[in-house]
Amino acid sequence: MPTITRESPPVSEPSEPYPPRYWWLKRLTVAWLLFIGGMFGVRLWWGSDADWQRARLISEARARGEPVLVADFASPEVPTAQNAALDLKSALSSLYWTQAQEDWENTADAGRLPLSAETVTILGEMEEANRPVLLLVHQAQAKHSVDWGMSPAGYSSSSGSYLNALRKLANTERYVGLLEHQQGNDTTWLERLGDIHFVASTMNRGPASCINRLVAIGIDDLACEGIEQTGAELRIGPAAGETRTAVQSLIVEAVG
Repeated sequence: MPTITRESPPVSEPSEPYPPRYWWLKRLTVAWLLFIGGMFGVRLWWGSDADWQRARLISEARARGEPVLVADFASPEVPTAQNAALDLKSALSSLYWTQAQEDWENTADAGRLPLSAETVTILGEMEEANRPVLLLVHQAQAKHSVDWGMSPAGYSSSSGSYLNALRKLANTERYVGLLEHQQGNDTTWLERLGDIHFVASTMNRGPASCINRLVAIGIDDLACEGIEQTGAELRIGPAAGETRTAVQSLIVEAVG
């Protein structure tokens, strides 16, 4: 009996790769793009919310009268005739110390009472050379405004090159004042202390800067040190009430 053979149907080969090519790459790329888009949207929302909160805080601070932005710290324009800083700048430009005086300041005798004969000679020459300078500082107190000509936005440490000169000016006031104290002229000595405190106060009305504040504190400390150094030996004459009032007023201003 003949055997019947059945032929198997032909197997067709797939025309597409299996698994599909770049299957994971495509899905990871879409997921990564969705993630980046989501983060970008979050960043836009966060920035908008931060700007709104910043504007709200600035508005609330200004409503309380508190300066916030750099422009808020800008001083109003000061008339030239009422600008004490111009007198102080003029005084700084005329301030003069000899090399002997510079060397003396670095010795242990600088500012120590009683003054030696050599110190009296050195300080006498300092007073004579800087008499117009000291007068300028004293007269500047009659002016009630200060403008150093620097905006807070443009302030930097290099802008404060006058700070060391102001410190030197305050030391000049102190050294000359100590000479006058030893000579029995305590009225002028108290004026010198007032001048030192005035110089410090002008720094507090300058550009908003930590350096300015630190220099002002250091200059004010010279006045406080002078009060402590000579307070017990002030020679109070017939105008005792006036002198005592001046000392009390100066102490209150210096430590207030």
